Amino acid sequence: MSKRYFLNQWDEVVRDFTALGDPIILLILLLIFAGALSGLWLIILLWLLIEAIGIAIKLTFFKDRPKKMEKRNLLEKLDAGSFPSMHTSRSAFLYLVLFVLVQNPFSYLFIALSIIVGVTRVLLKKHYIKDVIAGYVLGIAVFYLWLFIR
Repeated sequence: MSKRYFLNQWDEVVRDFTALGDPIILLILLLIFAGALSGLWLIILLWLLIEAIGIAIKLTFFKDRPKKMEKRNLLEKLDAGSFPSMHTSRSAFLYLVLFVLVQNPFSYLFIALSIIVGVTRVLLKKHYIKDVIAGYVLGIAVFYLWLFIR
């Protein structure tokens, strides 16, 4: 087997792991754990707050991704913005919430998943390290807001 084959397999694995920060995957996880989650409405409301803050930052302080993307309209400009990493902020917030609410020996897996999402965003050249750190800061700040409110 060629070196190229293994590199293609590695790229596929990295893309699969970065998908753990995708809004659809996170929504599915929330629905799976909905029975165990008290105050689901608050979690969703704070998730929307993260999205609103992310959009505001991307529109105010636009920064291109490491691999430049086309931006013909406002939606494409939002998608092409690198700062902050929304995959990272979403996953930091939601996986920390799940860590707190789902108390079992496997809860630490949620922390690992959040870290993996941030690392894969850099490996895929979707974000710079600063973008991922900013995503973690946003997600963790909203997580602490959730802890305070609940």
